[in-house]
Amino acid sequence: MADERIDQVVGELTGSQILHVGCVGQAAGKYRMHMALCQRLPHAEILGLDIDAAGALELKRRGYAVVIGDGQCLPFRSSFDSIAAGELIEHLSNPGEFLRACRQALKPHGKVVITTPNPFAPMHGLMYAKNFNRAFNSEHSLWLCPQTLSELARRSGFQVKKLVFIDDLAPEKVASLCYKAFAYIWKGLRIFLPVRFRNTMVAVLEPV
Repeated sequence: MADERIDQVVGELTGSQILHVGCVGQAAGKYRMHMALCQRLPHAEILGLDIDAAGALELKRRGYAVVIGDGQCLPFRSSFDSIAAGELIEHLSNPGEFLRACRQALKPHGKVVITTPNPFAPMHGLMYAKNFNRAFNSEHSLWLCPQTLSELARRSGFQVKKLVFIDDLAPEKVASLCYKAFAYIWKGLRIFLPVRFRNTMVAVLEPV
């Protein structure tokens, strides 16, 4: 099954200097996006950054350029053409601080490409029904929808230049039979629903 999230992020990143914030990833997706970005964008210098020291050191051991750091206080100024942050912003204590740090780290005319779960996706509603008090990852501190993402971007000095809805499903990497069944059934049924019901948003933010 194709990885729609990685495909979309790769297609949006431009320039020769790219920062990947949250490069370690989690669970079944650990290291997956960072390794894919480095493999599929060989023309670019990609620096990974993550607060997970052990994971960052493991990526360094594998030969990737990675530093340990907090995305909410990036130590860079006008250094990058693009910044990627996949499934990160919903984990943060202060997402506005993260976006303002990104704005300082970008070169003029740079962009930030983020992905985050779509709270209105049927999959998350079903997970909420199943899990009683949570719909997804227990480490998430917030949900962003198109409206709140646009307002957060505006307050942080950005505009949402592009917003795409995709499915971030990896049934072959998850042990849960319920998840596998949903993923394969959803792939067949989703063509009958508006794309805004897919489970992940990919947003391209540009400074204003």
